[in-house]
Amino acid sequence: MSFNLATILHESALAAPDSTVMRFNGETTSYGELDDLSGRFAAGLLASGREPGDVVAIHLPNIPQFLVAYFGVLKAGMVALPLNPLLTTPELVYHLTDSNARSMVTFEGFLAASAPAASQAGIPAYVVGATVPDGLHRFEELVSAAPLSEPGGDLHPTEADSTAVLIYTSGTTGKPKGAELTHFQLYMNCDVGGSLFGARSDDVTLANPLGRRDADRCRRADRGRRAVQAAGGDRRGGGGPAARRRRPPRRRTA
Repeated sequence: MSFNLATILHESALAAPDSTVMRFNGETTSYGELDDLSGRFAAGLLASGREPGDVVAIHLPNIPQFLVAYFGVLKAGMVALPLNPLLTTPELVYHLTDSNARSMVTFEGFLAASAPAASQAGIPAYVVGATVPDGLHRFEELVSAAPLSEPGGDLHPTEADSTAVLIYTSGTTGKPKGAELTHFQLYMNCDVGGSLFGARSDDVTLANPLGRRDADRCRRADRGRRAVQAAGGDRRGGGGPAARRRRPPRRRTA
């Protein structure tokens, strides 16, 4: 059975094109606008040489471009790889190479980690932001300026059990592993979740970017900062004995 998860956006845009899909920093975006932008992003991806089935990494905070890239990747029949904004360069390199990602969309505030990671993985990086260093590309390069053949652009036909999103596990007991989520699984998540909580068309939902792993890392970082300050160190982790303390290596048993 052919089914593309981006259908949920496209059908919503056809039914209520002027309704608000998101609010960010006082600005609103309608379903019709998001459908159009994501369609042009999909066209830009294909024009850049990417093909259906390719993995595209999305390394962005909670900003409108995340939704544009996410639905654009799906419309092009590609696989979205959302990446934790807190990942370090070595961690990003692992995720990019293990998933065989072909392109990366990142944020100007993350370039200290993402730019060298994309370079080491040998893939192009497209940056959301006003300042883009040499050797990298602007996000807007992937948003095609050509008129779409139809509202929202083409939706590449994918199978219901085709992989739509690749999510990596936290890797607490070993290397993180990619979990494949299909178009139909994610559609059911949306449909069943909305039904269980009685979601209505006029509801407003707060989008919280912190997943369990992110929240745990933030809590650990905050505890570490407070411990350093209590020991006489500064906010960056220098000075006090708590900042120099390290956990002893774990011993292996036969």
